[in-house]
Amino acid sequence: MCGDRRENDLRASGILQNMGGPRSRSREESINSDFLADNKLERGGTDLYAIRIKEGLDPETVLLNHAESIRLYGWFDINRAISLPNKKMLVRPGNEGSEIGEHDPRSLLRTAMILARCNALWYDPEGPAIYTRSRLERAVRLVEFNAEDFYELV
Repeated sequence: MCGDRRENDLRASGILQNMGGPRSRSREESINSDFLADNKLERGGTDLYAIRIKEGLDPETVLLNHAESIRLYGWFDINRAISLPNKKMLVRPGNEGSEIGEHDPRSLLRTAMILARCNALWYDPEGPAIYTRSRLERAVRLVEFNAEDFYELV
């Protein structure tokens, strides 16, 4: 008895009217979108992080030589002296970097430390710093993603 009443309520509401229709009535749509296209979702992203190291040179050795020029001896001293962004951020592609000699040593080290903590998608300040040529020679923008604006919670 209870099942008949529920079925009648569903029929009256129109929910059961389109069930079991032929395949020709189905509709498929593809939606292509970039969820960061709206500028209100992105915070930051104005600074470009990119460097180029001359071919044949070891990236870590080059960076440590620049550190010594400002009296920082080793990664422990560098990590204490240079502040990095402390939030996890999205990594977006940027433009090509400039030659390593075009930076002052402190900004060069900061850029290298940020790039070394970027994987393909994220900058993670707590993540491992990997000083490889492929990581250091990428050009990236860091974007702080504001999920509250994305989900319109604000």
